[in-house]
Amino acid sequence: MPQARTNPTEKEPAAESGFTLIEVMVALAIFTFGIIAILGMQASSIQGNMDAQNMTEAASVGANMVEELITKSYTGSDLTNGNHGPVYEDNNKYRMDWTVTTNGDNTKSVNLTVQWTDGSASRQVVYDLIKPQDL
Repeated sequence: MPQARTNPTEKEPAAESGFTLIEVMVALAIFTFGIIAILGMQASSIQGNMDAQNMTEAASVGANMVEELITKSYTGSDLTNGNHGPVYEDNNKYRMDWTVTTNGDNTKSVNLTVQWTDGSASRQVVYDLIKPQDL
């Protein structure tokens, strides 16, 4: 018995293309986790920039005080222990303390600490310098 032939002009139904609802939901979930991770990195970056700005400001305030201490006379009461704080133009968040120690070789050691608070953490920048006796 002869087999029936299909009409060569008829096309087979095409397989349906596109995404299922589950595939779309999985893709959205992956995308959401990626966006959340990027936002977390952004927050860390902003905090890091704020920390760097505070460190730079504290270093600048300390460097200015070091310059002032260097210009003081070795003898007399100009170069003595002290503190200055809070300092900075607009928010008064830095405090400076320094100690002066007389060494046996006609020099004085000066230890300057600039302190500030970031939230609950205390931060500081420390300068150590040696002031020779004026010649």
